[in-house]
Amino acid sequence: MGLSYTSKRTRPVNHDELTRFVRAADEGGEGSLGTAAMIAFFWLQRHEDILGRLSRGHYRPADASEIARVFHHKTGELVEVPLYDTNRTALWPELMQRLDAARRRRTLIVTREQLDRRKRT
Repeated sequence: MGLSYTSKRTRPVNHDELTRFVRAADEGGEGSLGTAAMIAFFWLQRHEDILGRLSRGHYRPADASEIARVFHHKTGELVEVPLYDTNRTALWPELMQRLDAARRRRTLIVTREQLDRRKRT
């Protein structure tokens, strides 16, 4: 057919852009979007894993409260991400504060704040 396509390089988001996005999501009443963005940025999670698989049991599990268990469905790898440095400094303070303060609605960490108007769920 003679079609040609050249992919464009994906530009990574920097921390300032993440912070602005999170602030806008919070101000718009969609704090879970900000939380999901932070999880993607800091823990390198794909959106499928954040929205469909990352449960409360993965963050500070009962048997290891100093880690988050991050499952990468694409590779099948379960990674234990430390929450603290060797000197007990929090590695992800902004994210940990959000996760510790988040309202527990469901099993998954990231849930909608409002009903999806397009669906009856």
